Amino acid sequence: MIVTVPMKLRHSGEMWLTFRRICDKHPVKEINLLLRECEPLEITDDILLLISDMPYPGDTAQALTATMRFHKPHRFVTQFRAAHPRAPLKVLFVVKKWLAEQSDPRTLHLLIVPASSVQGEYTTPAEAIRHFFLHYVVEESGAVLYTRDLWALWASLNPGSAPEDEEIAGIKRVSVYRHLRPLFPGFPPSIVERIGLETHRY
Repeated sequence: MIVTVPMKLRHSGEMWLTFRRICDKHPVKEINLLLRECEPLEITDDILLLISDMPYPGDTAQALTATMRFHKPHRFVTQFRAAHPRAPLKVLFVVKKWLAEQSDPRTLHLLIVPASSVQGEYTTPAEAIRHFFLHYVVEESGAVLYTRDLWALWASLNPGSAPEDEEIAGIKRVSVYRHLRPLFPGFPPSIVERIGLETHRY
């Protein structure tokens, strides 16, 4: 399980930066990050919070990481506390309904990056989306990657775009997998499944 939560800076204090979710459907409403941990990565504006029930593989030197452990439930949210004193945040409140859908993991692994770090300056949209995939797509045995989820994240990083758009920055949604396959050897072909009135591509 990996979910990405785009968040915007809402308040900057002497010790903490407060970020709030952009979409009300996301499982984390707000987080406070230690300013001293954010400064080396130049986190000063929007961030992307990635939540997983498994540790993130590979190099995470250009991101903030934290392992959060179950602490106690509240009425609508569950409180997690940092497993290590040097974590960039101390507490995390996660929507209980979402946790139940994820089989209520007791440990969550966080990866936090500045949203600008996946945009950068690229000569073509294809270069930009390749960089985006290399930054965010994590290989996991048996996992399912839904195009709509990847497309929603891609849209959140391209101002003026929306997850409903058929094309963003010259890239068509139906051809996303063609950009993934050269980057990940053995990447399976895209599957399209009709469920009721909706079409799901993964």
